[in-house]
Amino acid sequence: DHGFRRIVVFLCIVFFREELAAGQFLGVPISVWIVILVLLLVWAFTRRTALGLMIEAIGDSPSAARMVGLPVRLVITLTYVVVAVCAALA
Repeated sequence: DHGFRRIVVFLCIVFFREELAAGQFLGVPISVWIVILVLLLVWAFTRRTALGLMIEAIGDSPSAARMVGLPVRLVITLTYVVVAVCAALA
C-alpha cells in the first residue's frame, strides 16, 4: 500500500511540475513523452485486458455482444465513467 502511494506521489511530482513540463528529455519535449506514454497505456489496456476487448466487441456490435453474454450496459457505463475521470484529470 505504501509503495503504491509513493508511485502516485512520484508520478504527480514528475508530470505536474512546471519546470519539467517546459523541459525536454532526449531532445524531445516532455509533453510529447507524456502523450506517447498515454497512448501506450491505452493500447495495452484495450488489447491486453478483458474489459478492453469487451469494449471493442460492444463497439463493433452491441447486439452481437449481448447475444454472447457480455454485460453491455455495465461495460458502457464503466467506459463512460473512465472517460469522465480522464477528462476531469486533463
